[in-house]
Amino acid sequence: IMSRSAEFYEFFPETITQVLDTSPIDVASTHTKVSILRHAISFDEELLLFSDQTQFILKGGATLTSENISINVATEFETDKSIKPVGAGSNVYFGFNKGAFTGIREFFIASDTDTKQADDITANVPKYIPTNVFKLSSATNENILVALSSDEDNALYVYQYYVSQNRRLQSAWSKFTFGTTSTDTILNVEFIENELFLINERSDGVYLEKMNVSPALVDTGETYLTHLDRKLNNTQITENYNSGTNQTTITLPYTITRPMKVVGRSGASNKAGQEIATVSQSGTSIVVSGDITAQNYFIGEQYEFLFQFSQQFIQVADTQGSRISVKEGRLQIRNWSVSFNDTGFFTTEVQPVGRDVSTTTFTGTITGTGLLGTVNLEDGDYQFAVQSENDKLTVVIKNDSHLPSNFINASWQGYYV
Repeated sequence: IMSRSAEFYEFFPETITQVLDTSPIDVASTHTKVSILRHAISFDEELLLFSDQTQFILKGGATLTSENISINVATEFETDKSIKPVGAGSNVYFGFNKGAFTGIREFFIASDTDTKQADDITANVPKYIPTNVFKLSSATNENILVALSSDEDNALYVYQYYVSQNRRLQSAWSKFTFGTTSTDTILNVEFIENELFLINERSDGVYLEKMNVSPALVDTGETYLTHLDRKLNNTQITENYNSGTNQTTITLPYTITRPMKVVGRSGASNKAGQEIATVSQSGTSIVVSGDITAQNYFIGEQYEFLFQFSQQFIQVADTQGSRISVKEGRLQIRNWSVSFNDTGFFTTEVQPVGRDVSTTTFTGTITGTGLLGTVNLEDGDYQFAVQSENDKLTVVIKNDSHLPSNFINASWQGYYV
């Protein structure tokens, strides 16, 4: 049901003697299935309507009137009525139920056949997104889609994609976790340009926080970004130096629920990027040794970046030119290598079945380059030993520091019998 033209709250006709082009519109969808319309979203100069099992297109003439309006079936896909679809560029994303998990489809018009399709963008991770997703939000500037679920209300499920010349070159799902399920409850999220705004409920109140998702974001006066959550600088807190104890007490505007870090920033005599050790953290206070009231620094929650590689196989080309994985025989992986750029720190963990974890650390300081006591961001390759069979192995990259890490690709060497 639509109101009169340009009269948003007038749902009765202006006159009953004739039907005007500006009159209210009342039209029903016709289908062999029960079709209760749940959501509507603009799509390809038309209105896309969602029911539980069917998608309809609402059409009209040059102007939309009660004389020329029609609702036609576009596609037949199951949808989750609790998830409002969201538009992103020329596509529309909507959710559907996968039993104990949630799937996301991408609704679009195929350029070669001019037909409407909806591909499952969670086909490669069918057991990743939990049920009870209630919010989708997209940032077309950075090709990002965010899903929020009440089953894991302290996490955001993030889809990043890249399409060039009708080819999808990237289709990656990941997860941002904030605090724990007992400390953080994300009530809602929404993108405004390149910033994701979050409404996060904690024990001491509800907070409006924002996250800039721009890949080239750096701190003022620096070439890198200090990676901390709930990030504050020294102008946003209260500090008090006690000469008797030779300690500085920092008072935060929120209650500490996770391990905090104090990190130097540029603009003063202190060294930017260097961690300032803390004596104690409790309530809203952080205590550090010495007088740091004249220094510039950041304060924030420490968090961990983690990436786990999938199981590796040798691949060969078949007669059609496609690549298939070789499952027969034994593949013994000898070593692993990752290529990185503008990276200051990361660790690698190799977990073979039945053996202890092997850990190595890259610090960004390479012999013959950089300066001690400064932040050194390097480009290059890092190789570490594996010595394990491919199907009895887990390889993980971690970074729990405030320094950046960017990975371009990875490769391995091994023996195949």
